[in-house]
Amino acid sequence: MLRHKTALSLLLIDVDHFKRFNDTYGHLAGDQCLRTVAQTLAGRARRAGEVPARYGGEEFAVLLPQTDIEEARKLAELMCREVREQRLYIEGSELPARVTASIGVASIDHVPRSTAALAREGGRKAPFGAGELIARADDALYRAKRAGRDRVVVAATSDIADAA
Repeated sequence: MLRHKTALSLLLIDVDHFKRFNDTYGHLAGDQCLRTVAQTLAGRARRAGEVPARYGGEEFAVLLPQTDIEEARKLAELMCREVREQRLYIEGSELPARVTASIGVASIDHVPRSTAALAREGGRKAPFGAGELIARADDALYRAKRAGRDRVVVAATSDIADAA
C-alpha cells in the first residue's frame, strides 16, 4: 500500500450458525461446510493476493490490496449472497435454519506522512498498523452480527481516518 499509494481493504467473515450446524451434523460435516464456504469465497477472488484464509474457528479473512472501500463492499455483498445461495440448511432447528455469512469491511486509502516515515525507518511502532485495520473490520463484523447476521457492515472511513 505504501509503495503503490493505493487502498488496502480487509474483509472479516464469520460463518453464521456454524456451531449449530457442527453440533447437529458432527465435525466431518462441519469441516465440509467450512470447505464449501471457503470455496465459495475463493471463487470470488479476482486478483493475486485475494485469497480467503481461515482466521480462526469459523472465521475467514480476505486481504484486498489495491481495493477501495466501495469495491470491497461490493465484493463482500457478493460473497454474502453466494454463501446464502449454497443452501446449507440445518434440519430440525429453529429459524434461521440456513448457514449464512456476516462480513465486516474496513479499508485504508492513505497513510499520514509521519506513519509512512516511521514504517520506512522500522523498529518504531507506527501510529496506524495492521492491528488497527483488523480491529475496525472486526468491529464492523460484530455490528453485522448484532444487526441480525447474513449481512455486510462497512467500518466508517472516519473511524479509520481518526485512528490514523
